[in-house]
Amino acid sequence: MKRTEFLRVSPESVGVSSRDLWKLLDFLEEADNCEPHGLMAMRHGKVFLEGWWAPYGRNIPHELFSMSKSYTATGLGAAYTEGLLDLNDPVEKYFPEYRELCPDPRARRILVRHVLTMSSGKDLERTDIAEWIPHWFAMKMAREPGSRFLYSAEDTHMCVALVEKVTGRRFEDYLGEKVLEPIGIDRYNLHWGHLLNGSVVGCGGLSATVEDSLRLMKLYLDGGVWEGKRILAEDYVRLATGCQIAPFRDEAMSSIRSVDPETGKPVDPEEAERLRRQYWEEGVEEGYGFQIWVNSGGIGGTFEANGGLGQTATVLREQDMIVSFQESSERNGRNEGLAAKALTSMLKHIAHPEPLPEDPESWGKLRKRLRYLSLGNPEAAPYSPKAAQVSGRRYLVKGNSSLTFRKPLWKHMVLCDPIVYMDGMKWFSFDFSAPDVCRLTFFEMDMVRTVEIGMDGLRRLNFYGNDRIPDVDKVLFDGAWVAEDTLRVNARWIQTCYSIGLDFHFAGQTVQVSAAYIHGDLSEHPLRVENYEAWMEE
Repeated sequence: MKRTEFLRVSPESVGVSSRDLWKLLDFLEEADNCEPHGLMAMRHGKVFLEGWWAPYGRNIPHELFSMSKSYTATGLGAAYTEGLLDLNDPVEKYFPEYRELCPDPRARRILVRHVLTMSSGKDLERTDIAEWIPHWFAMKMAREPGSRFLYSAEDTHMCVALVEKVTGRRFEDYLGEKVLEPIGIDRYNLHWGHLLNGSVVGCGGLSATVEDSLRLMKLYLDGGVWEGKRILAEDYVRLATGCQIAPFRDEAMSSIRSVDPETGKPVDPEEAERLRRQYWEEGVEEGYGFQIWVNSGGIGGTFEANGGLGQTATVLREQDMIVSFQESSERNGRNEGLAAKALTSMLKHIAHPEPLPEDPESWGKLRKRLRYLSLGNPEAAPYSPKAAQVSGRRYLVKGNSSLTFRKPLWKHMVLCDPIVYMDGMKWFSFDFSAPDVCRLTFFEMDMVRTVEIGMDGLRRLNFYGNDRIPDVDKVLFDGAWVAEDTLRVNARWIQTCYSIGLDFHFAGQTVQVSAAYIHGDLSEHPLRVENYEAWMEE
């Protein structure tokens, strides 16, 4: 794949102070409920800030959650650009075989633009069946199409279905050829989750790099043109990045500002309002384009691809700036992703209209800091007299086990019950014969696995896959004796926001297993509320 690399320049040359960016990094590393993973900022087409907090890295795809929707809408935009469909066509025009599944006459009036703006009028209903396309057509109508925004994974998936219908190709192949590769994104370095019918999880199943998302938003900022070649139709870009529907204008929808939009869980109103006032600009109304947020977070003059736990790629039009940020913030219903909003607000206000005098000393210090960003090394506590006593012993997990290091996945990824791995570990054993590494062997999901756990203050890379997204399988394991009889094993899935620490407490013939922490998970992991007991095999 031929790809043009961006020019890297000093911040001062594009009107931003290196000293201000130093303070910005301080904020991200000290902010409550923010674990920064990667950051990249561009102005006037030149990169002036980039860094990754080890163990995360430049070319490691990272889960995007709902940022995936902007990629999905881009695929539909490519089909529109080629004249394969029209935004004002009824969706049923492309699926005449399902026309009679919903007798409600309002279903005839669902247009392509309505699924792009999550305003199809279909009632919310989650499903994990292979034949989900006819199921969507059969779903009841709740309101007139186009009358109201309602966050809907199914509407987004219909965008995927439309593209595959009119092109006769797999969505990811079409998007990769028509859009991603022309703008310098390696489509083979992306990881997609798939539905049971084989289509991609368009609403939240994509993993991509920080730079991938920056490139996608640059395409929109530049009006759909890349290096002189038109990729997306000009009118499509204008509509996609402009307010097509106002999610919060309808009084009945105003409460969404006080709930988590993906889980529907309530947010403490006073706390939510206090946090919003820090960055929400008076008189600015948040809107929705084609799977792209406009004035996201109440920051005027922006459009944004936005995903759960703080994944963002934001364009500040007036500043001619793009900032792409990946992090993990806990889904606590109050300040999830607030650091990403603060980052955008800060960059907007520290950007000067003209270049600043060069500051080689400050720029040099900033560059050095960016090269050495890190989340820190694990604790090194490899020794305990208990290790020799339990090494090589097999422990049988009592009862119906959901004991696992894996994260749950979701039916259609959002607004639904998780697919919890109820078939967890049946047995496990530790091998402490090596000085710096512990080997954990366990039986889970009908197979025996062995992972290496760094006990020397260094993590060990293991490959430990998920069934729906098999390429998301890179896990760093480390461990430490946090007490003489308690081993903590930490697993960090570096292609995701997710990390988990399990405490194995050895007492006589038994082991009590509990979660020390679970971070960066959208769902109610069973280990948040349930402990497990294992017995030494006779």
